[in-house]
Amino acid sequence: MQWRAFVFLVHITPQRFSLMLLRRLEAWLILQRTGLVLLLLGVWMASGCASGAVLAKNMPPQWQAVSVSNAQTVDLTKLASPTMPQDQIVQGDVLKIDISSGFGRQENSSQTSRVDDHGQIVLPYVGPVTVAGLKLVEAEQAVRQATIDRELFRDPSITVTMSSPKVNRVTVLGAVNKQGLVELRPGSSDLLQAITVAGGLAKEAGTEVEILHPGFQPGAAPNRSPAVASDLEEGIRTASGELPVKPVGAQSIKVNLASLGKDGSGIPTVTDGTVVWVEKQDPLPLKVDGLVSKPAHYDYPVGKNLQVLDAISMAGGTSSLIADKIFVIRQVAGQPEPALIQVSYRKAKRDGHENILLQPGDIVSVEQTPATVILEGIKSATIGVTGRAF
Repeated sequence: MQWRAFVFLVHITPQRFSLMLLRRLEAWLILQRTGLVLLLLGVWMASGCASGAVLAKNMPPQWQAVSVSNAQTVDLTKLASPTMPQDQIVQGDVLKIDISSGFGRQENSSQTSRVDDHGQIVLPYVGPVTVAGLKLVEAEQAVRQATIDRELFRDPSITVTMSSPKVNRVTVLGAVNKQGLVELRPGSSDLLQAITVAGGLAKEAGTEVEILHPGFQPGAAPNRSPAVASDLEEGIRTASGELPVKPVGAQSIKVNLASLGKDGSGIPTVTDGTVVWVEKQDPLPLKVDGLVSKPAHYDYPVGKNLQVLDAISMAGGTSSLIADKIFVIRQVAGQPEPALIQVSYRKAKRDGHENILLQPGDIVSVEQTPATVILEGIKSATIGVTGRAF
């Protein structure tokens, strides 16, 4: 053994020997720095790192984010009530009636009459004639028959035209393209027509719509809490048990556009003087922090759902190859302290239940763990000694 060592030392060059010593020194320094990291890590773990976080799978229902509905994808035809022809007569219409016997100018008469609450017009010498619900042509036949029955004319020529149609003036405000006053025929006074005439839903529109009927005064209703499900008509319910139409006050209701039934049951109409308010969404930003490439605040997209992996992707992914622990910090209504939810990055990639839904205002923090601390310490020690990372 001594002979072989002597031969090895004789053949090794001074440069190679110096390089070997340098590498031994580097390894020793790395071990020293790693030992310091492990010592600090042990102190950190001994001091306790319990976070009080709740695992995603054990998250209570009241902590869960609510799925966001995109108003732009809502089928607005669900908001339409059965319409009637534009020439159909309703209470409040003002009609012009021309009667001609055909024998001379003196036998011609022209007059106007408003359709009363009973659906009738009253003509001199003829008396009341029921016309509500009839088309203009049908009203001509009704007036003609009334004059014949009363023996006023034998074969008169009757012309009925719409002099001043009855309209409901509805104010549409909020997230629509053209806020203001719209005019709707009573037979087409529904949410679809009101929103359509107001230019349709704006990009920032939510799915909640509040309808304030004439005479409504905020705070005047004795009870503004939503009615219980058993107090509502069965047709207003949805399969999921949601209440798309919820009474808020004596003359105010809220409608969830995304939850309305396909058959349109329970859809309220709008009357003259009604105010329709379409919710405008302005979600709080999302903060992504910790071991990510681009920690920052990010706008929460309107009408879209975001999950944990989406948020990390927005921040450029994790900055550590072995990062796994994620905290979602969420403010819960009625709870003074924010909720702390722990998510596993690796599990979230495989399990949709772990990749929880986020809500506006959430903070997503990719946390340090003992493994990430050790890895960063080794990297730091290697760079400090050799000037390069491994």
